[in-house]
Amino acid sequence: MVKRDRTTPAKAAASPAPPHSPPSRDTIVRRRAAFELLVAECKACRSTVDAHWQFCVDCGSRLSTECPGCGEPLPPLGAKFCGHCGLQIPRLE
Repeated sequence: MVKRDRTTPAKAAASPAPPHSPPSRDTIVRRRAAFELLVAECKACRSTVDAHWQFCVDCGSRLSTECPGCGEPLPPLGAKFCGHCGLQIPRLE
């Protein structure tokens, strides 16, 4: 057991942390944008999908309307390649 010198005051109890302030709107927008780079939502069935997927694995809806390779509009459903850059377009079986 450690003896304490009575002439030295004891350490004050740690004061509680100040209340946490909510994040700013800019912080929320940045966090949301970072999250959306990783995860997206199918607009047809509202399933969570990876942001890089071209089709929803639950309902088969096309998720992207632009080519991930060149950014140009995708050709009609059923096309095998992008008409602008030649990137292969995933097909549903």
